[in-house]
Amino acid sequence: MPSRTRTTKADIDDGKKTSSLSILLQKMMAVDSKPTEETFEELPNVIFWMRAVIGAALGIFLGVQKFIGASVLMHCLNCLFFIPVTYVYLYLGVKTDSDQFGGIWKLLWLGVAPAMGLCLLVWIYILTASNEQQVELLNTMLVNVTVNGTHDASAEGGNVDKVAELQSNDAKEF
Repeated sequence: MPSRTRTTKADIDDGKKTSSLSILLQKMMAVDSKPTEETFEELPNVIFWMRAVIGAALGIFLGVQKFIGASVLMHCLNCLFFIPVTYVYLYLGVKTDSDQFGGIWKLLWLGVAPAMGLCLLVWIYILTASNEQQVELLNTMLVNVTVNGTHDASAEGGNVDKVAELQSNDAKEF
């Protein structure tokens, strides 16, 4: 008996998702289309996910390049704010009224905080994973503080030499 294939609801829904995805991509790539809330109601979602992808990619870049300090925060804030704003206002040509897309401030700041958190999380993970020796030294020093009640780096004898060696290695990398 020949096997028959049945078309399921999932197959039909998958076809709708594919066509809606292609329509969404066409709307996203339309230069100077001046979308409104009626013609591109998905714009806030597009901006949110754009910022999330930028945040993850920027976190990877900053972690691999071993950026540290306040420059990381400034890179995150600048890239997560200005790249999507440039896309929306210069590429798409959005002209927002005070009520369109929930107001101009909602469109400007939508998803900045979660994307910045994602960027910092990825950056911290990659930077920590690439500095295993320093993490081990920090763990040893923290154990000294909690067990011995001392915060002296030389409590174990060799930690001062380890700190100096790690600092010289870091200076050579930069």
